Amino acid sequence: AQDLIAIGLSNSDRLIHLINDLLDIQKIEADGMEFRLQPVDLVKIAEESIRHNASLGVPRGVTLTLDNRIGDIPLTGDPDRLAQVMTNLLSNAVKYSPDGGVVTVTLAGGDGGPVVSVADQGPGIPEEFRDRIFGRFAQADSSDSRKKGGTGLGLAIVSETVRQYGGAVSAEPREEGGTSFIV
Repeated sequence: AQDLIAIGLSNSDRLIHLINDLLDIQKIEADGMEFRLQPVDLVKIAEESIRHNASLGVPRGVTLTLDNRIGDIPLTGDPDRLAQVMTNLLSNAVKYSPDGGVVTVTLAGGDGGPVVSVADQGPGIPEEFRDRIFGRFAQADSSDSRKKGGTGLGLAIVSETVRQYGGAVSAEPREEGGTSFIV
């Protein structure tokens, strides 16, 4: 009976996640998502996002680290939406990292403001899929037997949220393997 309850809970959690992602993407695309703009501490958001998502890597020994190259800089944003962007990028990076891998969040300064990079050590994004990576329901392996779960909406939510902020997001292959998502 406990196995059936655990399966039911897991399926319920997955459906809630899918519904929330669908609602978020609909609000964003309809320009109906409200942003509560206020002074935010990007370093604190990155640190909290890493702490809150570290457990995702524990079963496979994936570690999340922060490389802070900017210190404290003033920034205006919606802390909840920025945390959502970080969470989506971190969970994606952990999902595609190899066992024992490291996901590195780098905060740096750029010409247009702060730059956040989330880099993994995974297999990278297939060349034929790179132009669709930020699309709705996009998954490099969309077969029924794929090993990685997810709704295929996380990166679309990241892209649309960042776009509404007036920013940009890209995915760059890393020379040493893996991918860096740069916001």
